Amino acid sequence: MGIWRRLPFWLALVVLAALTSWLYRPLIKPIGFAGDNAENFRDTVDRDTPATIFDPFLITTSLGANTYYCPTQSIVWLGLAKLFTPGAIYYRVFALLVHLTCGLLAAALARSLLSSDLWGAAAGAFFLFFAYHVSTINFVSAVITHGLCVAFYLATLLAFAAYLRSRKIIYYFSALAFFVLAHLSKETAWSLLPVMLALEYAWFLHPEQRRPTFLNLTTFVNKYWPFAFVLLGAMTVFLLKYPYGNISHSWGGASVSINVLFRFFDLLRLLLIPKWNEVWLNLAALNFCIFGLVAAAAFGSARLRWVLLWIALAILPFCFSNFRPTEAALRYLYLPSVPLALLLAYAAQWSRQRSAVWRIPLSALPLVLIVFNAWLIYEGLPR
Repeated sequence: MGIWRRLPFWLALVVLAALTSWLYRPLIKPIGFAGDNAENFRDTVDRDTPATIFDPFLITTSLGANTYYCPTQSIVWLGLAKLFTPGAIYYRVFALLVHLTCGLLAAALARSLLSSDLWGAAAGAFFLFFAYHVSTINFVSAVITHGLCVAFYLATLLAFAAYLRSRKIIYYFSALAFFVLAHLSKETAWSLLPVMLALEYAWFLHPEQRRPTFLNLTTFVNKYWPFAFVLLGAMTVFLLKYPYGNISHSWGGASVSINVLFRFFDLLRLLLIPKWNEVWLNLAALNFCIFGLVAAAAFGSARLRWVLLWIALAILPFCFSNFRPTEAALRYLYLPSVPLALLLAYAAQWSRQRSAVWRIPLSALPLVLIVFNAWLIYEGLPR
């Protein structure tokens, strides 16, 4: 550990980027759009001018353009289509760069919150080496759609945390700009505002500022009005355009609340055990999720509750989609894996100040998980 403690943070990030690129190098190969990216490539044809890209109510023949309003994705896909021919190797290179960006931003956010270069880099390693990200990166349209949103999502939290720490207005407007870009990238960003509210409460408010007085409440919420208007606008566009999308089949029915609850725990189980399909392992993972969440929420600190809330809010938007627990659903775990990585780093850091009963297993867990997931990526990727 001594070497890593003395290693400059920027150099640790360079090492992480290099190792990630090496592990994922089998994916850097030409691809075809006919199978896994046809719909997204068609969006670049449907939206190929500023007027069509930024028109929130444009109805085209493409499923993605029908249901969602994601101009940043349209701009990226159009740029790639103009620069490279379909199937070019550069699509994979761009997908890996998006994943690296998200991982390094996750490391920077963890370092900012945990005040530790070591555990910040560890959180970045957790995210970069989660084995189920292989299917997301391999599915180029998935890493660009989910990855762009996650990158802007994390940039928002980084800038907002810097504002809460320093109160410099430049950080506030940077956070607002990234917040807008995140909501122009994917509906995944809808969870961002409550995560920001909980972040300030858990990490930056003094105990006297948490007292439920009118002055404390107004001081707390005043800074969030611009963010709330952006979120309201994004949700309004989605709801007004929503009837045109094929997604409606997954929302109807009298048992929708039960289905949402089932899908929530299904995704939570996949987040912990993405590859095991045995019934008893799934049931064990489900019980671990339920009792672990209840125990941590009941006996944990405000900071631990914030991380758990972030995991739940990151999963929730995908509980309204029709899916089965297959590899096709693993792309939904891209954002939830960020707070999970932060949780693992936070638990390891917390254990360093505890007795050996806690310190030994929780300190060893990060290294074991990083090595295990890196091994899965190395062994499981196609050659």
